[in-house]
Amino acid sequence: PDVPARSVFGSTWNRKINALFQQARARPDLFPGGKQSGYQALKDTLGNLYGLKIPYYVEVDFQGFEKVVDALGGVVVNVQLPVVDDNYPGNEGKLRVYIPTGVQHMTGTQALVYARSRHGSSDFDRASRQQRVILSLRQQADFATLARPDVLSALVKATKGAVRTDFPVDKLPQLMELAQRVDVGNVR
Repeated sequence: PDVPARSVFGSTWNRKINALFQQARARPDLFPGGKQSGYQALKDTLGNLYGLKIPYYVEVDFQGFEKVVDALGGVVVNVQLPVVDDNYPGNEGKLRVYIPTGVQHMTGTQALVYARSRHGSSDFDRASRQQRVILSLRQQADFATLARPDVLSALVKATKGAVRTDFPVDKLPQLMELAQRVDVGNVR
């Protein structure tokens, strides 16, 4: 977009999008948004690229993702292609990951490994797996489940500190209503 950064970097960003986030945070003088410059750079750049106005962001860290999945009792994912990764970054070095095809019930940790694995497949395969996990969560997180006090309490606890957003809390009912209307069987 037409922001001061364009005079430095040109009209094309030739690196990965997460590098733009870091650059914007390091150089808020080139990107609008002050303390939110990284998020604003992503909203502006992706919005410009896709011809959309992106008003809000949501960032969930890895531990938060695991906790949210676990708060929902795990997630059932239909694994389309086996995942083989001999170099998955574990806490104590590289791990070997193998996830076979078929319907799998995954904990938060397992769903994160499935979604993040990047060796032995392409970025497109990884993006597809990430979409599969999110859509599976959406399909399984019905209002009756979310309204249960134990689930709601666990979700609030899981998201506290793990989620950053500029989405207004008073708009959550609208977001929930919109989410219910998404035809998850027709997402590409």
